[in-house]
Amino acid sequence: MRSILIANQSREGFTLAAGASDWSYPCGTPGDQGREHNRLKESRHSLDQRDHRFEPGLTIMNAFGSRDPGKASFTLVEVVLALGIFTFVLVTVLALLSVALRTNKESSDQIQAANIASLLVAARRSAPTNAGVYFSTFALPNLNQSMVTNTTTVGLDGTTNTTTGTTYNLYYVAGTNQTTGPNMADVYLLIWRPLGAEMPTNNPSAYYELSTQVSLQ
Repeated sequence: MRSILIANQSREGFTLAAGASDWSYPCGTPGDQGREHNRLKESRHSLDQRDHRFEPGLTIMNAFGSRDPGKASFTLVEVVLALGIFTFVLVTVLALLSVALRTNKESSDQIQAANIASLLVAARRSAPTNAGVYFSTFALPNLNQSMVTNTTTVGLDGTTNTTTGTTYNLYYVAGTNQTTGPNMADVYLLIWRPLGAEMPTNNPSAYYELSTQVSLQ
């Protein structure tokens, strides 16, 4: 803070305050006023030079407390506020990133489950009653029988003989009934992950289901 200089002369009434733009000379001769004016200007100049002798890096403040534009820097309040804003934004971005990664994984699992369901149905459309070597480990059983319900595992190749690779849980209801008759079979598939987890019937984004009919003729 710049020092404040007040010079008073009770007999002549001279007054000067550092930082003020005017001097008043209510009384006194012009010669006295001029000499006093010069003396007070020199005193003020001396005070200005003394007040500006700061160590490098320190912020110079004028009489009103504002920052010297020549040596600007951040105050502690500004730094703390900036760190608070940065932390808030960082936490928000990380939370959104976590949601995005989880959504991407669920979407990928559903696409794979849809591919498996399409493979199972396509294979049984081409051979609904075939129980050959390939179908001995096929996840979807022979459809030329009464309605069958089961929960098993299935790989990307549609078989239950999956020791490596991606494996899903499979719940199916397949076969004939009185409504469809002997020449048509109902097929319902529900596929989800992770392996061994309970059926997520309350979370549609966590599973894939398919319901269709397959002709037996």
